[in-house]
Amino acid sequence: MDTAVPAARLLDHVPAGLVFLDGRGVVRWCNPPLADLLGRAPDALLGQDAQGADEDGVKLLLGGAETVYLPAAPGREERWLMCRWEAVDDGRLGHCCDVTEAHQLEMELAQLRRQLEDCRTTDPATGLLNERALLQTLEPQLARCRRYGTELSLVVLHLDGCDRAPQSDQEAAGALVVVARVLRDQLRWADIIARLAPEPQFVIALPETPTEGALSLARKLRTAFAALTLSPAQRACLEPNSFGVTAWQRGDDAKGLLRRAQTLRLTARGAGGEQLLLG
Repeated sequence: MDTAVPAARLLDHVPAGLVFLDGRGVVRWCNPPLADLLGRAPDALLGQDAQGADEDGVKLLLGGAETVYLPAAPGREERWLMCRWEAVDDGRLGHCCDVTEAHQLEMELAQLRRQLEDCRTTDPATGLLNERALLQTLEPQLARCRRYGTELSLVVLHLDGCDRAPQSDQEAAGALVVVARVLRDQLRWADIIARLAPEPQFVIALPETPTEGALSLARKLRTAFAALTLSPAQRACLEPNSFGVTAWQRGDDAKGLLRRAQTLRLTARGAGGEQLLLG
């Protein structure tokens, strides 16, 4: 008994869409799985090329694209295809697989990563609070100021030298870690320290501290930075630096207080050199 099966029939049942384009890019053959992926009858594709295709996704596929997006259409769900092309005789053979599920999983993973980032409370480079956590932590402190009339000062420190270094620079990253360590060593347990990534900028909130105390701290930090043993590249990141110092005023919320300190810091930087500006 002859058990031979025609090759074309075997190709009709492989778990991938196959299409053969001649040297002019015209479809000369495709198997039913490819037609199913496109939501069409196999015969409807024969004789088509990229220019004559009636939708963008099919145009991309027949044009030799490796990744093809097909929006939902009558007889077809939304799909992503991954295609691999090989030269065969005087044409090209395309192997197309449905990767929609994998693409959806990637999108869900990316969404989860964004949600995780939104929930993060620390700066990964320094371990300090990030901006989101800083603002959340400041609000109860400002509520105390409103209720009891207590003082709170805010210091913004920017490493101006780091602005010239690329984000991937290991020396710049090392300088950020060193500054974070100095801040932890110099401040009280009740003080709040944060880094506002991706900028080389630090924020220090000093509860029950007048501006004179905040200015004194800023000068003390300058002295501590000058005494550090650093590589030349780290020293170049750390110096020059600029400070903006302000105090809570009635009507301030956390964002407004931070914005005022940052504006003062920018003014200090514009004055040139290592500047410290109170406002």
